[in-house]
Amino acid sequence: MLLPRYALLTTVAFCTLVGCTGTVPTKSPRASQCPVVPPVVVVVRHAEKANDDSDSALSERGRARALRLASLLKPMAASRIFATEAKRTRETVAPLAEALGARVEVRPAKDAEGLARELLALPSGTVAVVAHHSNTVPKITHVLGADVPRLEGGNLAHSAFGRVFVLVLGCGERKSTFIELDTDTPVEPDVKPNEMR
Repeated sequence: MLLPRYALLTTVAFCTLVGCTGTVPTKSPRASQCPVVPPVVVVVRHAEKANDDSDSALSERGRARALRLASLLKPMAASRIFATEAKRTRETVAPLAEALGARVEVRPAKDAEGLARELLALPSGTVAVVAHHSNTVPKITHVLGADVPRLEGGNLAHSAFGRVFVLVLGCGERKSTFIELDTDTPVEPDVKPNEMR
């Protein structure tokens, strides 16, 4: 489902209040003490990389996608931004972090489930953004209580760079819910490019 930028916050607020169903929501493993305002976690795969090097930077197209992502997510005012040690994940969320004056917190790619458990412990009202990899995004969303549809062998498709998963975390009997956004449609970014580090 592709939503215009102005509809993003309205949709997340609606899902928080009355619940939305993603394609395959599952019961959340959270503790029985539920926050008044559930945390929201946005999970994305890194944008397109420049080459097949193990620590490649983003390509020109990937940098453009990172700017679109920042424009889409800036109104959510994320207070936590996570990426792996890979340059491509850090560069994917760098424009958003810069726009919000936030820092990117690096977690090891090999410990996706550990990051997911950290996300489950976020305090009430927190908004977090996570940039990860095609093989770990489904693991993270699963631990958070929502299974991502349209996988290839348990991973996001090799060409799937535009999928954005916005999860409102469940608690107790309340299921985690998610909506899927898309950054494949070009939009004029309101976050302007600075030199990406």
